[in-house]
Amino acid sequence: MSDKKTVKLEDATPAELRYYASTILQIDGISPNHKSDFVIGKIRAVNAEIKEIDVPDNLSGDGLTKPSAPAKDITPKPVGAKAPASTHFTNDPRVEIMIPKANDGKPKRVPVTVNGDSILIERGVAVKIPYRHYLALTNAKEIVRQVVGQDPLTQLDIYEDVETPSYPVTTYRLPSDEEIAEWNERVNGISLAA
Repeated sequence: MSDKKTVKLEDATPAELRYYASTILQIDGISPNHKSDFVIGKIRAVNAEIKEIDVPDNLSGDGLTKPSAPAKDITPKPVGAKAPASTHFTNDPRVEIMIPKANDGKPKRVPVTVNGDSILIERGVAVKIPYRHYLALTNAKEIVRQVVGQDPLTQLDIYEDVETPSYPVTTYRLPSDEEIAEWNERVNGISLAA
């Protein structure tokens, strides 16, 4: 999506309007069946001042299928790192992941903190994160009460606490075994909390 063009709102194709509304403005419920006037109305409801929109130069399809962009490395740059440079989290091997969007009111970004070093992971976007943050994310668990049956006498539900992952994570690329072994050797025996 490096090649963009700017078009007037009234001159944009239906696909360009749908792309801008759903991808840029994050308006839910835009479908290929919506006509240009409907989508323009949704865009103007967000910001009545919008006269022009930026869209990919080579947009194809219905405008709702997001182009696959390379994962962005979201590791922050070290600021006054206390740990030795070789053990700082910015030197960790990278893991490419995606946390799906949640429709149940959960935040759009997931915070992950390891020993005071925090990152925010945008839901629905493929990103590269440090290996130690990946380990913390995949080891995050929560207890959920689930119905496991019904009491035959009282007809009341019987609940059981079940441990489940806090965040469903799709892993696209893990570091190689050599990268992980080298990382383990670097941080072994060193307190990561400087």
